[in-house]
Amino acid sequence: MKTFGERRIKIACLASPDGDWYKMNAIKSSAKKETYEKRAGTLIILLVEDNEEDFLIVRDLLQEADPERYVLEWVDTYEAGLTAIREQRHDLILMDYRLSNRTGLELLQETQSVSHRAPVIMLTGQGGYYIDVQAMEAGATDYLVKDRLNSDLLERAIRHAIERKRSNEALLMSEDRYRTFVENSMEGIWRFELEPPLPVELSEAKQIAHLCNHARVAECNKAMAHIYGFKSTSEVVGLSLGEFFSPDKRDDVKYLRRLIGNQYRIVNVETIVRNGRDEPTYVLHNVIGVVNNRLLHRIWGSQIDITETMLSNSSRAQIASIVATSTDAIISTNIHGMVLTWNTGAEAMYGYTAQEMNHQFISRIMSADHSHEMDSILARISKGERVASFDAVRRHKNGHRIDVSLSVSPLMDTEGRVDGTYSISRDISE
Repeated sequence: MKTFGERRIKIACLASPDGDWYKMNAIKSSAKKETYEKRAGTLIILLVEDNEEDFLIVRDLLQEADPERYVLEWVDTYEAGLTAIREQRHDLILMDYRLSNRTGLELLQETQSVSHRAPVIMLTGQGGYYIDVQAMEAGATDYLVKDRLNSDLLERAIRHAIERKRSNEALLMSEDRYRTFVENSMEGIWRFELEPPLPVELSEAKQIAHLCNHARVAECNKAMAHIYGFKSTSEVVGLSLGEFFSPDKRDDVKYLRRLIGNQYRIVNVETIVRNGRDEPTYVLHNVIGVVNNRLLHRIWGSQIDITETMLSNSSRAQIASIVATSTDAIISTNIHGMVLTWNTGAEAMYGYTAQEMNHQFISRIMSADHSHEMDSILARISKGERVASFDAVRRHKNGHRIDVSLSVSPLMDTEGRVDGTYSISRDISE
């Protein structure tokens, strides 16, 4: 297997380049380009090379590696290379380091602005660590010395460059999906980085101090910023954990102790945080720390603002307490008049316990001469109307009549449809 240098010697001995060698899967780029049909699995390779002999050798190496897979397009000037790269129709670019009075590094740097997707392999006549580093920093995927090059080495470099490109594209796509998810999530999502990392063998007090001083927000989404009263994520990034949790506040210390005690893992823990207006915000936390070699490096977390739910639950609890202790009879029924709730006021007024009236028809406490009232009330309630206070007659469990002042309102389901009734009655008997 001949190397690039050995093939140079052979080329010097060949006849005129007008022979058949020029006709194998190589296209010289010009103002009027030749067209060709790309087969499945074919790689279209651009060679930017000002030396025609070196072009022939590269073409020969590709033919030797796989004559059916590679289509080589050659340009011999810096300017032609720039134009071809900007067209973004090549699967891979082979670029000579020396291009007359310009360099491949300059060309590579200039084409970065067009965000070309094809990987670039830099070719040079002489090796050198400095050139290698420069090529990599400029965006080259690989760097090959021509005189050491053979078909196997070139094929392997091309294959690895293509595979690396695909891996990078998959990673970028994954990162883009992740970023889109985080940015649009309704949950607050954040990441704290610790510099220096925290040794988890430290005492609890020292770990808390280290967390508050050295854990800083590296990234977060808008939902997290808004939970704490900030307008944008830029206001949050860089803040220390001590800006959110203070070692001087008992509840904050309790939370941090729980985090440490659970080995930096917390699932669905409710806490109260303060926003920029110093208003309490109820949040549900999920946290996981990244510990390697007994060092805590970062903490990921998410939190959901459950303030509305907590306040709603609190309001419902207050209402339930009022209903339970009221001396008025407060009763709810379904749309058919079957009792659903029956408070202590109703027990005292009508003599029936809640257990006795549960799923019984409300007509049980109505006197025979007033039974028609329920049909009229349900007809109005089904239309969403409220039946304002009116006088009515009801019947006690022991049979005696009770004069009441009664009001009935519709109960709505979550979609705003009438689902039942609730009534308040007051004993007005003398």
